[in-house]
Amino acid sequence: MDFWPCCWCRFLWMVVFLLKNVSANSSSHTKYTLSQREARFDQAVSGCLPGTLPSVATEHEYQEISQLLSKSKLYQANITVWIGLRKPKSECVVPSLPLRGFKWVENGSQEASVINWLEEPALTCTEDLCGALKRQVVQSKVHLVLIPDSCKTPYRFICKGRHVAATHPSIRSLTPDSSNDSRVLVECWSEVKIELVCSGTPAVWRLLDGSLADFSSICLHCDTGFQKNDSGLCVDVDECSTGKPCPHTCQNTEGSYRCVCGDDPDSSCEETGGKSSMLHILIPVVVVVVVLLVILAIIVVVTCCLKRRKKTKP
Repeated sequence: MDFWPCCWCRFLWMVVFLLKNVSANSSSHTKYTLSQREARFDQAVSGCLPGTLPSVATEHEYQEISQLLSKSKLYQANITVWIGLRKPKSECVVPSLPLRGFKWVENGSQEASVINWLEEPALTCTEDLCGALKRQVVQSKVHLVLIPDSCKTPYRFICKGRHVAATHPSIRSLTPDSSNDSRVLVECWSEVKIELVCSGTPAVWRLLDGSLADFSSICLHCDTGFQKNDSGLCVDVDECSTGKPCPHTCQNTEGSYRCVCGDDPDSSCEETGGKSSMLHILIPVVVVVVVLLVILAIIVVVTCCLKRRKKTKP
């Protein structure tokens, strides 16, 4: 039951970005994207919202996906990816059907006139199976074929329609939580990472403290001396509690800190320390100079006395 509210939550969030980013030709050309990470089938479904995992039922879809895999920066000769093909555990594998009882999640159809199975799915009516797409290169020819697999196997996945990471220029990626489908990790191009949770009635994206997520600011860097809190706001870092930056007393300030000596908050350890250090240097120097002067005076007196004695001798 929690899945559908979060689906709407994801949908509403993406609509905000789509209204800002949809171009004039977006309606005439379907966008296919390849994820940069691996995910289980259900995570891939969530990661594509408000788009979907694609079907490969027509020649056009076959060619679009083939070109995508060939041009991808994540290109691999024999890559395997999730597409939108699934057999629920309540239904049976039917060997006589083109899709063997699997259905496209995009529209629920079982059409498959341009693609074949590399491996036949096991005959079962109780196991949840998903169909993955495998790209093979055989004698310099590229073939796209289907393989059955557990829906829990992690693969990269193809999205049809607007992909999450492409919907806002400041968002680099969106990673669903592997243990909680209502939570995602937003990674920004600024290297800021914020965890969000889908909750409430109606379900909306919230920060971990329960406040609404402000997508215009969560990816912004904080100034030096500040850090993001659970609300996505920049708050002061208490340097005095994270270590011992001062030899005496540390006083936290907005975006920084200052060192004070004793109980006087107006006394600066840097200033007092500077005067104290100068005194520590000057006193020994003065003492040495005085001692040298005394020794010199003694030497002069002794020398004079010796000279007088020599003169007074007959």
